[in-house]
Amino acid sequence: MSARIALLLLLLTPLLAAAPLPAGWEPEGPTLVFAGHDLYGHINGGAELFHEFGFEELRVADYRNAQGAELSVEVYRMASPRDALGIYLAKCGKERPHPDLGMRNTANRYQLTVVKGDRFAQVNNFGGDTSHRDAMKKLALGALDKVEAVPTDSLFALLHEAWPHPHALVPGSLRFLHGTLALEALHSFPGEDPLRLGDEIYGVAGRFFAETGVAQRTVIVVDYPDIATAQSVFKGLVTDPKRVRHSSGEERHSYFEGTDAQGRQVELRVSLRRLRVIVH
Repeated sequence: MSARIALLLLLLTPLLAAAPLPAGWEPEGPTLVFAGHDLYGHINGGAELFHEFGFEELRVADYRNAQGAELSVEVYRMASPRDALGIYLAKCGKERPHPDLGMRNTANRYQLTVVKGDRFAQVNNFGGDTSHRDAMKKLALGALDKVEAVPTDSLFALLHEAWPHPHALVPGSLRFLHGTLALEALHSFPGEDPLRLGDEIYGVAGRFFAETGVAQRTVIVVDYPDIATAQSVFKGLVTDPKRVRHSSGEERHSYFEGTDAQGRQVELRVSLRRLRVIVH
């Protein structure tokens, strides 16, 4: 354990100090805090994605009951509510919400995953005992009790504008993009940061069923700060410049349809400062 983490342990108050614990459960040891790159000391692989979404701090608290069962609560503070929702969407898979929790969540017998405001939280049930389901709920509520809730992010409206068939959305496929790792999970483009998202720009993505109801296509939408940046990203993604078409002869509205390095059909469209990518 690093000296920095040891010092933090001396300064901490319990994770759930503001809320009562579930009946029969007590803290097991002190609350741990991991800040910045200390996260690599807690997560063996996968910390990069958290940092991509603006990770700031993680608090971990363990709890035990009289029968020796263990539950662990992990609360990640992210740079913004959008970052917290982004990491939640990347981690939650197909959502199976715990009823009456009052926060966006998904649950199974081993884990309850929750997002609220700028916090992403997981309650881990290592034994998988379903009788601890209510205790998991109470721990999640207590850990996030003082966190301000925010509405669902409006950035998803870009998807409906770019692909006006919301009924065809594949459940659980919505994603935020804020770097290369989240993008690579959807589609591999050449280059280190092919969409030039950097630290400031967010993209949004989803998968949609085709008209046949079987095949799927991935739709990615990014709004850039200006037309020049959008056009530059567009040109960097085009594999055959001869196939680019400009509407009304204006480069502010350009279109390309071709194949990528894996032979998949790709459509690229840039309109003013908005880029739309469709991968079939």
